[in-house]
Amino acid sequence: MSLIQDQTVCSKAPGICLLLCRTPPDSSGDSTRLKGPKVELHVHLDGAIKPETILYYGRRRGITLPANTAEGLQNIIGMDKPLSLPGFLAKFEYYMPAIAGCREAIKRIAYEFVETKAKEGVVYVEVRYSPHLLANSKVEPIPWNQAEGDLTPDEVVALVGQGLQEGERDFGVKTRSILCCMRHEPNWSPEVVELCKKYQQQTVVAIDLAGDETIQGSSLFSGHVQAYEEALKSGIHRTVHAGEVGSAKVVKEAVDILKTERLGHGYRTLEDQALYDRLRQANMHFEVSGPGNGEEPSPAVPTSCIERQKAGWVPGAKGVAPGPDMGGRDQHGLGHPCQPHTCSSRYAPGPATSLVPGSRTRSMQSFVSEMTRLTTHSTQMTHSSSSPPWTLITR
Repeated sequence: MSLIQDQTVCSKAPGICLLLCRTPPDSSGDSTRLKGPKVELHVHLDGAIKPETILYYGRRRGITLPANTAEGLQNIIGMDKPLSLPGFLAKFEYYMPAIAGCREAIKRIAYEFVETKAKEGVVYVEVRYSPHLLANSKVEPIPWNQAEGDLTPDEVVALVGQGLQEGERDFGVKTRSILCCMRHEPNWSPEVVELCKKYQQQTVVAIDLAGDETIQGSSLFSGHVQAYEEALKSGIHRTVHAGEVGSAKVVKEAVDILKTERLGHGYRTLEDQALYDRLRQANMHFEVSGPGNGEEPSPAVPTSCIERQKAGWVPGAKGVAPGPDMGGRDQHGLGHPCQPHTCSSRYAPGPATSLVPGSRTRSMQSFVSEMTRLTTHSTQMTHSSSSPPWTLITR
C-alpha cells in the first residue's frame, strides 16, 4: 500500500507497529490489511464469552437462559443496532448468572478468551473485568441475584490470572488484565486497588472505572477517589471509562480527580475545545470504540480525534510507562519477542488513539470484522468531510 509521502513515521525498533495513517483517497479499504499482528487494549472479559460456553454452564448449573442454542442466545444477548449504554449493559443480566460464582467457568472463559485472540492474530491484549461481578462471597450486594457462595473477588482474580497465563502459554498471546471498579458500587473500589497491588506479578497491570456514566457525580464517589489515590501512590496504572455517554465534565473529572493515564472512549471531550486541546497537548491516550459497542460515537471522532495510535502498557515500549514486573530481565522487560512500539503521525497533531471494539459478544463482531467496520466507518466519515480517509495498517 502506498502512503502519502512523508506523512507517517514509525519507530525503527523491531516489533509491530499499529497506527492510523492517511492514505490516498483511491486506496482500497479491504480487510487484508488487518491480517498482520494486532494489539488490543480495551476489551471486557465478560463481554467476550462464547455463547457455547454460556449454554454449557447454564445447563450444567440449572440456570435458565433466554435461548437453548448458541445462535439463539447470540441473537438475544448480542446487538446489531445501537442501544443506549444502560440498555447495552442490561444484556449482561441474561447470561452472567451462568458464569458468575463458578470457579471452572471463570477460569475457562479466561483461557478461551486468549484462544480467540490468537485466532484473530492478536499478539498483545489487555482484558478488563470486575472481580466482584464474578464473585458470590464477600461482596455486597451479591450480583446477578446469586445465592451466597464461597467464591470471593480475590479468588476470582487468581482464577482469571491462571486461565490467562495458561492461554498465553498455549497460544502465544501476551496477555495482561485490568481490574474494574464499578460506578454504581463505590464500596467495592478500595478492594479492587488492593487486588491490583496483590496480583501485579500475575497479569494485572491497571485499574479501571467502568459502568453507567449517567450516574450523577459517580466519578467523585469517595470509594472511587480513594482507590485511584491509592493506585497513584502505589504505581498502579489507571484508565477510566469517561465521555462515552457522559459529558466532557466526566472526562475532566477522570483526568483531574482520578489522574487517569488513558481514557476509555472519551468522545465527549470534543464538546469542550479547551479540554480537547489540553489532552492533545498532553498526548492523552484515547481507547476509541466504534459503532457496535452500544452507543454510536460522535461522527466527529474519526476526523477530529483519531490522529495517532500508541501501543499499551508493555514494558520497554517507547513512550509507554513500564509494566509491573519489568525488573531488567531483558531490554523489553517481559521478553516479548514481538514488542509493540509507539507510532506517530506527522500529518496532524492529535492525541494518542487506539481503535478498540470493546465487548464483542454483545456487538456480534470479531476483532477483525469490527476493526474492518471501524475503518470503513471512518473512511465514509472522512470522505463526507472532504479529507483523506483514515486507514488502519499493521507492520
